[in-house]
Amino acid sequence: MDALDKLEPGGQAVEVSYTNDKSVNSMRTAVYQYNQENNIKIKSGKDAANKKIYFYREK
Repeated sequence: MDALDKLEPGGQAVEVSYTNDKSVNSMRTAVYQYNQENNIKIKSGKDAANKKIYFYREK
């Protein structure tokens, strides 16, 4: 979660590799809870071809 603290609106995304869709769902659930606890909006995008998920904050 330290990486999420460093995300800036409109800044660089955090890139995370994954092995299966279950791990993606777990990561997204953790980020959703982080959003709720910190009253911010971190979004995610998935690159299925390269098995990576990106977390970012919009401007």
